[in-house]
Amino acid sequence: MGRRERKRKRNRPSEEPSPSPPAPPDETWGELSGEASEADQSQWLARFVHWYGPLPHPAILREFGKAVPGSDQEIVNQFREQGNHRRKMENRQSMSGIIGTTLSGLSVLAIVGTGLYLVVQGQYVLGASLLGSPILLAVVGHFFGKDGR
Repeated sequence: MGRRERKRKRNRPSEEPSPSPPAPPDETWGELSGEASEADQSQWLARFVHWYGPLPHPAILREFGKAVPGSDQEIVNQFREQGNHRRKMENRQSMSGIIGTTLSGLSVLAIVGTGLYLVVQGQYVLGASLLGSPILLAVVGHFFGKDGR
């Protein structure tokens, strides 16, 4: 057999039919245990069970509860506690942002007010430098602050 013939034979599709996947059972997870072999069960689960969400699929959660009594409720409680903690931390962070913005705004108003007062009193150089400092701080903060890109 020559080189070309071997290559043609290698590229031909197989005449054997491909094995079909096992048919899924009529019911969900719990019905798998009795009738199908362990290999069929794992193949079916890997192929057909899909769940998207922060918690395991309800059937899997029930299986956890059967394996270790009370663990299903513990998983749900941990999920709730984590959500409460996350919301608490987000509220704390947003509140600190509001406080920081308010304090910096008040500081700018105090500096500008003092600068205007000094200009009115005849201290032009000192007053002008105080009036320009918030602009300078804003530019420096933009370039070197955590929000500046």
